[in-house]
Amino acid sequence: TMDGEVELIVPVPGRDALRLRREVHLAGGEEHNVAIRLALPGAKRWEPWRFGEQHVYRAELIARTADGLESSRVEDGFAFRELTWDIGARRWSFRLNGRPMFVRGACYTPAHRLDELSRETFAADIALAKQTGVDALRVVANVLPRDFYRQADEAGMLVFQDLPLTGTYVYHARNDEVRFFETAAREQLAEMVAMLQNHPSIAMWTAHDDPPWLAGNFDLGDVHAVRQNHSVDQELKALFERLDPTRPALAASGDVDLHLMLGWSEGSWHDIGRVEPLMVSAFGAQSLPAADSPAWEGIGARWPVADDDPAWRHAGFQPVNWAERGVGLPSAHGSLDSYVDASQRYQAGVTRYAAEHLRTRKFESCWGAFAYHLVDPHPGAGFGVVDCARRPKLALEALTHAFKATRVIIEPLAFEPARPFGVVQHPSVPFAARLVVVNDDPGLGGRGTVRWSVTREKAAGTRGLERMRDAMQKKSYAGSVEVEVPTPFEPAVSATTLSLPLAAEGEYRIEASLTVAGEVADRAEMTFAVSSTAVPVRPRPEIPRYLAERLADLHSLRAEKAGVSFALENRTRPAVLVGVTGLRLDGVLVTGHRLHIETSAGLAPLPKRLDMPLGRRLVVHVVTGEPLGGGAHSLEADVSVPGVASGRLVIENGAIPRGEP
Repeated sequence: TMDGEVELIVPVPGRDALRLRREVHLAGGEEHNVAIRLALPGAKRWEPWRFGEQHVYRAELIARTADGLESSRVEDGFAFRELTWDIGARRWSFRLNGRPMFVRGACYTPAHRLDELSRETFAADIALAKQTGVDALRVVANVLPRDFYRQADEAGMLVFQDLPLTGTYVYHARNDEVRFFETAAREQLAEMVAMLQNHPSIAMWTAHDDPPWLAGNFDLGDVHAVRQNHSVDQELKALFERLDPTRPALAASGDVDLHLMLGWSEGSWHDIGRVEPLMVSAFGAQSLPAADSPAWEGIGARWPVADDDPAWRHAGFQPVNWAERGVGLPSAHGSLDSYVDASQRYQAGVTRYAAEHLRTRKFESCWGAFAYHLVDPHPGAGFGVVDCARRPKLALEALTHAFKATRVIIEPLAFEPARPFGVVQHPSVPFAARLVVVNDDPGLGGRGTVRWSVTREKAAGTRGLERMRDAMQKKSYAGSVEVEVPTPFEPAVSATTLSLPLAAEGEYRIEASLTVAGEVADRAEMTFAVSSTAVPVRPRPEIPRYLAERLADLHSLRAEKAGVSFALENRTRPAVLVGVTGLRLDGVLVTGHRLHIETSAGLAPLPKRLDMPLGRRLVVHVVTGEPLGGGAHSLEADVSVPGVASGRLVIENGAIPRGEP
C-alpha cells in the first residue's frame, strides 16, 4: 500500500496562489482518480484574438509520499470560456462567450513529417494566420505536438480538431481487421480528448475527414453505396459527446458542413456564387510555388516537363483537375515562370471569390469558411496560400483582403465566367453588382459611406462606324450611398445594387471604398470585360496515359455486327461512370448511335450511373447499325468518372469481328 497526498496549486496574478491538498491511500497496483473542485474568484475569460485577451491559467499537481517526499509533478494550462451551439441537418449556429461568431478559417497541415516541426514553426504559422485574418485553424486528420495547442491558446487562435481519420478504411476487410480498426479509433479518440480537452483553443471535434459515406462521395461507387465507415463514425461522434460535452462534435467533415471545391474538384468556380451553405470547411485550388522557391528542391524546377510527369504527380500535381478547371497542363505554357504565374492567379481568383461570397452570407445562412490550406505540407503543387518553404503565393494577399475584418465586397451578379478565371459581361445585358459591407471588428461601427466608380481602362479594337459608335457611348459611372455598418454580431448588409448599361466593349474596372468617421475603412476593386465575343468552350483534354491505362483496355476496340465495342477496366479505386459522350470513330463524329453494356443476360442500355468495381471488365457496345470495315481503327470518347478522371479516352486496335480468325 501507499499513503500520501496530492496538492493542487493554481497561481493567480496579483494574489496568493490557490492551494488544495487531498490525502490518498492506494493499494498495490491500484489506480485512483481524485476529483478536486475549487473556486477562482474574479477569473477572466479567454477570448479569440480579435475579441480580447487570452487569459490562460496554470494548474500544477504534486504527488508526495506520507513522509513528504515529492513523487511526481505535472502541470497543464486551462482557461474559462463558454461555447454554445446548435448544429445539425440544415442548421448551424456557433457562439463563443455568448456572442455569435462567423469563423474565418484555414485548414492546417504544417508538414507530413512531424520531425520537421518545431515551436518556431508553429509560432510563425499562427502569426501568419492572424496577419491573414484567420480566426481558426482546422487541423486536418492529424494530431500535432502539444506545443502547437499551447501556442494557439496563448495567441487566441481557435482550433477545429480532426481525429486522424481520412478517406476509406477496412473496405472488404475481414471481421478481425474491422474490429481492430474500430477499437484503435475509439482508443485514439479517448487519448486525444484526454490530451487536449483543457486547451481553450479547441472549439470543435470531428471524427472523420471526408469519409466515403458522404453524399458528395457518390463517385466512389459501391464503397459509397454500402455507407462504409458510417456506423463507426456515428459511434465516434457519440463518444466525443460523452467524453467532452462542452464542445460540438461532428461525425464527419463534409457532412453537415461542406467541402466547397467548385472550380477544382468539380464544377466551375462560377457556381460558388450559387451555393448557400451552413459552414464551409474547405475551399480553394492548387497552384505552383514560385520558380525560385526552395519548395522545388527535390523535384527540380526544370522545363519543359511532361503533362503527366511522375515527379510532379508524386509532389501532389493533379493533372486532371489542372486540365479541366485550372490553367491547363504544362504543354499549354511556354515557360515555368508563366505556368507558375497563371496557376497562382487562378488560385487567388478562386480563393477571393469564394471567401467573399461566403462572407456576404454571414449568419444567413453561412457561419464560417475555411481556406484549404494555409500552408503546403510538402514540396510541389499544393493548395496552400504559402508554399512549404513559407514563400507567399498570390492567394495569400487575396485571402488577406477577403478576410479583412471590415470589408466592402463587390459581388458581380449576371455575368459569364472567363476561362480560366474572370468576369465577362455581354454588352446587351446591363452590368450588375451588389456592394456588400461585412464587419467583424468590434471597434468599428455606426454610419458609413460607400463610394463606387466604374471606368473603362482599355477599348476593344474597333474600326470605322464601330469606333464612332464607341466614342458616343458612356464608359464611366460613379456614385455613393450611406450605410449603417453592421456590428460583428450582425449579418452583412447590402449597401446598394448597381445596374449599368455598358454597351462599349473593352476592359473595365470597378472600385469601391467604405468610409467611417472620416477614415477609409476598406477599398476593393475588380476588373471585368465587356465583350460580345462568346467565351470559348475549353476542349476536353485527353486523359493522361498513366490514368487511361487504369480505366480501360486501350487496345480493346472490336468490330461487332452492328457497330463496335470496347472494354473499361477500373484499376484506380471504386468509382462510377457518369458519362460517355462525343464519340469519334477514326476522327469522324458518331451520331445516331446507342450505348449498351454487356451483362450476363445480354446487352442492356448503358445506365446514367454505372458502378466500376475494381478489376471488373465492363464491355461497352456502340450500336450504330452498321458493321465496321476492316483494318486498324481508333475510337475517341469523352468519359467522365468523377473523382478519378474526365476527358478524352482513345481506344484503338486492328478491329477484328468476333468469331473470325
